[in-house]
Amino acid sequence: MIFVGLYVLLYYARKIHFTEDTLFIYFAKKETVVPFTAIKSIKKSSTKVNSSRYWILRYEKEDGAKVTCRYFPSLFNDNHKEFNKLVKKANPSVIIWDHPHFHD
Repeated sequence: MIFVGLYVLLYYARKIHFTEDTLFIYFAKKETVVPFTAIKSIKKSSTKVNSSRYWILRYEKEDGAKVTCRYFPSLFNDNHKEFNKLVKKANPSVIIWDHPHFHD
């Protein structure tokens, strides 16, 4: 029964990858492509899960729908700080908020 639970958890786990101007979110065998220009904010959460804080990314789809995605930086196969720099370069109006009290 534990193995079934782990399989379901891993199957539905969100995977994230990025290139120089695009974010790819893989979830349950579906790929979502998010251009950096569509990202509105990246904020560190105030809540901890297993001693780690997750990030909240908000972006807007082409049809105007707003989407929220929560992720742990460890989901990146790439460098999370580099991701923030690339998003800021592509979209100077993005809000990247790393609260000073949440440095862990």
